[in-house]
Amino acid sequence: MSAGGATSGIAPFTCMKNAGIALRLFACLCILLSTTFVSVFAGTPAKTLAAVATSPTCATGVGVGGIGSTTLATTRGGNGCVVIKYSVSGVVTYDTFNYTGVDQTWTVPSGVTSATFYLLGAGGGGVPLGTTYGSGGGGGYASGSYTVTPSQVFTVVVGQAGGGDRGTTVSTNCIRTAATYGGGGRSGSCYGAGQAYQDRGSSGGGRSAIRISGSGTDLVTAGAGGGGGWQGSGAAGGGTVGVSGTGTVTGGTQSAGGATTSPATNGAAYTGGNGYHQGGGGGSGCFGGGGGHWIQGGGGGSSCISSLTNGVTVAGSGTEPGAVINTLASSPTTSTSASCATGVGIGGLTTSDSATRGGNGCVVIQYSLSGTTYYDTFKYTGANQPWTAPDGVTSVIFHALGAGGGGGRAGTTGNGGGGGYATGQYSVTSGTTYTVIVGQGGKRQTYAETIALSGATARRNASFGG
Repeated sequence: MSAGGATSGIAPFTCMKNAGIALRLFACLCILLSTTFVSVFAGTPAKTLAAVATSPTCATGVGVGGIGSTTLATTRGGNGCVVIKYSVSGVVTYDTFNYTGVDQTWTVPSGVTSATFYLLGAGGGGVPLGTTYGSGGGGGYASGSYTVTPSQVFTVVVGQAGGGDRGTTVSTNCIRTAATYGGGGRSGSCYGAGQAYQDRGSSGGGRSAIRISGSGTDLVTAGAGGGGGWQGSGAAGGGTVGVSGTGTVTGGTQSAGGATTSPATNGAAYTGGNGYHQGGGGGSGCFGGGGGHWIQGGGGGSSCISSLTNGVTVAGSGTEPGAVINTLASSPTTSTSASCATGVGIGGLTTSDSATRGGNGCVVIQYSLSGTTYYDTFKYTGANQPWTAPDGVTSVIFHALGAGGGGGRAGTTGNGGGGGYATGQYSVTSGTTYTVIVGQGGKRQTYAETIALSGATARRNASFGG
């Protein structure tokens, strides 16, 4: 597969932060109330297949890591996605690129001079043996703004997920799964006679990226998750540094591929490393993660955002991607009614690992223009979000809902607490930019996350917003 451009009651608010006049609205975990997300580019024909709409349309499940399972389809992770957001004559437009397996193009429309890029790397694949075997890592998230010129052409790479297949023989006593589009590494079962298996590892996911047409380097990259190994899950994509796997397997950085032990291979620019003895493939990225050497999962690929303005990158966690891209790309939304997501602020339950995640927070900024009341709704994105007071607006009402706490383990601990609510009126200056923080719902660590962490890293599941 092509690596996709790879070279091998209203009270006044008083909480104001003077630096940059940043208003920090914390929608965080708070009050316990009711119980209440390689090959080298070889001239593959580029296609323009963006879905142009007034909201982002990434496919369901993008960026998630595949699960270890005896059902082959379940082992496939979520492909990546890219959203390009811009304004034409005051109308916000989203061009969404889902996975196609070939490089795609985006041509800047007439009148557009700035665009915001949102990218999610693909998830790594799970091992097709059962739920006790390695799962794939979730894809990383990257975003930021970039100055563009009408008619300028960009190449868009949307990574392919690992998983959903079994390995094939590539040489004597060596079986590998296929490389994924976007640069994901291959799993390996190559130790020797009697040790070559089709179902002991999975490929890493492919990175998602945007580059100026004709350039050999990415302008922005979202790292992908590593593929699962026989006894170890793949690590999630970055972040400025891809998440490391177990043992000697590390994630990609800003300047080098993730390391491993030979004859598994290190990651490289835009390419994940290959596994060796029942090891998973590394996730691709700005620099890819190392391949699993000895029954380990592959490392995660790194994300790169240095060429963007206000660049943000968030690593995945376990099988979860770094962000829910449709929600993030459409935040904030301006409407004549508030539009917080269903379930915001609710405490997590104890019934299952997925149910332990509490509801994220939400922030709504209410103001009036020409006699019409508007609501700018900010949902959880995993990063600080800016809000600029519109022309003619001098007073607003803030509505902030904290995120719900995570649920505990059934039979031993309780449900998470619901988030608190705060509101108040505040005088603003038109054109001034404020910082909005929307808290992430808490969750308990899964068993796989617990055994993969130790020491200082054992509390990695801290939630955004504090």
